[in-house]
Amino acid sequence: MLRSNTVCFKISVLVTLFCSTFFMLGSEIVQAQSLALTIPSGTPVIIKLDQEVNSKTVTPGSVIKASVANDVKVNGKVVIKAGAVCDVSVLNSRKAGIVGSPGSVTISVNSVKSVDGTNIPLMNASKSDEGKSEVATAVVITILCCILGLLMKGKEGVIPAGTQITGYTVAQVDINI
Repeated sequence: MLRSNTVCFKISVLVTLFCSTFFMLGSEIVQAQSLALTIPSGTPVIIKLDQEVNSKTVTPGSVIKASVANDVKVNGKVVIKAGAVCDVSVLNSRKAGIVGSPGSVTISVNSVKSVDGTNIPLMNASKSDEGKSEVATAVVITILCCILGLLMKGKEGVIPAGTQITGYTVAQVDINI
């Protein structure tokens, strides 16, 4: 009697271990297959500036707040979510100067985060603005009125908040969703 209980116990332990191992491995294999997705090179991503960029207040290297404007989907699945964080920086900035010279600013969207947190580099995602030149007005005022006209400044370069910039993925990227 004792021997048959021990054999039954050992068999039930082995069956339990086998079944639990099978279920764990099987679910991981199925899960791994359903999560892998590739974002193709050249996939468009629309970025929206969350703040105004003004040549008077930014310097090269400044970080600009921006986010993804719309969900980016591959095969019907969201790979980059609307609102995702973007890495945007100021490439060039020149304040408006005396004698009516205009200010200018150029920004570049460098990368964006996918749904799994992968950093995805973007290309062709930049925007520039140059303020209005006031050189002619400054010269005319100086000639007609006084030398103080030379101190007149041009307009600043401004890229308004809400401006949309389209960038494209640099290379194929594998992510997990």
